[in-house]
Amino acid sequence: MTSLGHDVRHGGRIARIELRRSLRKSFGTRKRQLTALGFVLLFSPTLLFWFRAASDAGRVAAEQGTMALDTLGIQVTLLVVAFALMGALRVVQQGRPDGDALLLTATSTRAVLIGTTIHATVQLVLFVMIPTLLFAAGFALGAEMPTIVLTTTIAAIPLFTAVTILGTVGGQLVVLGLLKSHLFRSVSRVFGLVLLVVLLALGYAAMAPLLGVTEPFALLSPVAQPAIEYLAFAFVGTPLSPGLDGGSFVVGAAVVLSIPVLFVVANRLAPALWFADATPTKLIQRDVSTSRADATTSVEGGQTDSGRPFPSRYGPRPVVIALGLWTRWVRIPVRFSTLFPLTIILAMAVIGSIGDPESLPLALGAALVFAAVYVSGGVFGLNPLGEAGEMRTVESLSATRPRTLVFGHAIAGLFVGTPLAVVGTLLLTIAAGTPAPLVVILVALAVVSTVAGAGVALGIGTVLPSEDAQRTYRGYDVATPSQWALVGYMFATTLLVGIAALGSIFVFLPAEGGSLSLLRVGAPVVAAVVLVLVGAFGYRTATRRFVSPVYPDT
Repeated sequence: MTSLGHDVRHGGRIARIELRRSLRKSFGTRKRQLTALGFVLLFSPTLLFWFRAASDAGRVAAEQGTMALDTLGIQVTLLVVAFALMGALRVVQQGRPDGDALLLTATSTRAVLIGTTIHATVQLVLFVMIPTLLFAAGFALGAEMPTIVLTTTIAAIPLFTAVTILGTVGGQLVVLGLLKSHLFRSVSRVFGLVLLVVLLALGYAAMAPLLGVTEPFALLSPVAQPAIEYLAFAFVGTPLSPGLDGGSFVVGAAVVLSIPVLFVVANRLAPALWFADATPTKLIQRDVSTSRADATTSVEGGQTDSGRPFPSRYGPRPVVIALGLWTRWVRIPVRFSTLFPLTIILAMAVIGSIGDPESLPLALGAALVFAAVYVSGGVFGLNPLGEAGEMRTVESLSATRPRTLVFGHAIAGLFVGTPLAVVGTLLLTIAAGTPAPLVVILVALAVVSTVAGAGVALGIGTVLPSEDAQRTYRGYDVATPSQWALVGYMFATTLLVGIAALGSIFVFLPAEGGSLSLLRVGAPVVAAVVLVLVGAFGYRTATRRFVSPVYPDT
């Protein structure tokens, strides 16, 4: 048994190496540096908006001479829960520490756990501290109290360190449950979807008070009382401080003491996880018993049959390909990660219309139309070549034509995108009281938009493929789309929806006058033609990429 000092020293070295690997992975190439710069430019208006809102809040608090911590306490509580869930999901996703070679060294498991925990804590603290310091700086500037930045930093570091280790312990318990319980493994098939819904709900609840929606969350005030007590440390030494009482010191001590306690628990669980008989990458294979997996039945000719043949599919080849894609994606829900930006947009659209219930159907309909265009290509079209992986060789040698493969990817997205577009358009037209003939034109334009979205996504995804596969806890290699493709398709979706909306506006012109009537009919037709041409260009681009040889250098 090595000493604690020895493990801390080796853990620090592991953490330093892991941090270097993370930085190299994020900023090691010019492409990744440009991607990071693109994301900064993309989200800088949002950060400036929150900075301005924090500055206004600080100025108002300074004028009133007091700061109500109830709403802020609810937000901190919800964010703590959300980050704990994200930390647990990180552990479940990895199964083992990032870098299995660490377990083959002479270093103890405690040193490995110290290093990986420090690495994860630094990542989370940096991720949280950037918006936290921005918000604190804006508030301090508005309130003219610069010490708030320092006190907020000191209060946030131990809190999110404890949250990181709490997420680690939660993830370890989940993975151990997956290893030991067949029922838990069966339930885990919908774990990703449930977790996504929970994180969306937490994100909405955390941001809603900033937009003036506070009544639904008044019931959470008793639950947020510990966070309210802890927030007193962020304002200590300022006129806005509510004062440090016994409750604040108890909560602060609990946060600090939970760090070593949770680390001891994680250290006890780590060997059971890392050295289990069945590794997390074999969870699915372990579900089937040996006798059942090896059971065979005799057939004519002396051949054997496992009794579970692969189900045959009949129908048009593109539809068969689309169904196969859906089977692969449902089996590995991580492939639906490209929908995460869309969920943020949908949540913000709903949040923005909660204050005005009359506009909720219009906002929801518009959001569904946007979601329809995005889903049509964002799920199956942003990385068709990278997702195929080694199957690209089989695809190139098969009798299936490249245009059929591309068409199958497009149909897979349209299975969901087209019905969503119809539902969203009907919701919009019903809320606006649109006559039936105009409804048909708007629905047709929305459907054409989804077809264009599928074609554009395939064009972007084949021009900017990504082959960086990551191993999931179920043992599958998943190559997610590149960030450039994701950002580019977000802008393309906005442009396509804008073209369709521009053509739809002219439909509502009065029917009087020959020129106006011609414009009412001509504008949607022109918009539809433009959308079809854009989608066809993306489709042809993807087809040419599929025709290219799998090994161009040979």
